[in-house]
Amino acid sequence: MPVCSRTGAHLMTSRGRKTGRAGLLDDLAVTSVATASPAPLAELLAPLATSTSPKPETPIQSFRNLGDLVRTARITKDLSQQELADMAGVGRRFVSELENGKATLEIGRVLKVCQALGVDLVARKR
Repeated sequence: MPVCSRTGAHLMTSRGRKTGRAGLLDDLAVTSVATASPAPLAELLAPLATSTSPKPETPIQSFRNLGDLVRTARITKDLSQQELADMAGVGRRFVSELENGKATLEIGRVLKVCQALGVDLVARKR
């Protein structure tokens, strides 16, 4: 009976019987693979939930840096500029200007966009 060389799973035909060595080539209708059941999702995610590693910080030294951070966070969340603008209660043009590093934007609206993305702006005395 053929076994997958990578996973060790037994190959099954579309009729649910194990294929023979020659049967694998003769019966090309292989549609399922018998595998062991996966571990429960909660068990796999437990180490991540208890992780104490700090979240990455990005120093913001220019408006361009802030714009790049916002753009990266938006793309990571698979959002369009319009979707982010709607979430934050600002216009799409505002999001575009923020991502492009415009220096004269209203800080309150910048904070709304960051909050919608789950980005915390932290000020620290040097």
